[in-house]
Amino acid sequence: AFSLPGVLFSTLTGVVVDRRSKKTVLVASNFLRALSILGYVLALKLLTGWQALVAMYLVTFVSATLGQFLAPAMWAKVPLIVGESNLLAANALFNLTSILAQGIGLLVLVPLAVKFLGIPVTFLILSIAYLAVTGLAISLPPDRPAPRAAPAAVSSLRRTWHELREGLA
Repeated sequence: AFSLPGVLFSTLTGVVVDRRSKKTVLVASNFLRALSILGYVLALKLLTGWQALVAMYLVTFVSATLGQFLAPAMWAKVPLIVGESNLLAANALFNLTSILAQGIGLLVLVPLAVKFLGIPVTFLILSIAYLAVTGLAISLPPDRPAPRAAPAAVSSLRRTWHELREGLA
């Protein structure tokens, strides 16, 4: 349920991120992920047995699908914030802090939270963290407008479909 969205949607999410404001994608994805994480809490509180298991898989699938939008939008936003001259250092710092945060979170903080607070409260904290990240994403500077190409006779939807097919070829 976690890896499948990457296989199914990575090409589509890349096209969407290329076409939309990176800031908007980051805000929307983080906010929707905060809401989706609450699905775990609801499943744990309201369901039992196989129904809870199916709900967990569905929530994981939705959350992982939303995550497919986050990575390309974050990486595409970095050069827009720091500029070309600082890009190498910014990418290195971004990558290092991402790895450290994931490691500390998964190996230390989450196990401690589960042990002392329980699973539902841990998911609530995670949802609040995504809301906090949403707030930080809102504070990002707007994307610089992309240069406009001359209007084409082909619709936006048809161009997107064409680019998806090119990406898969």
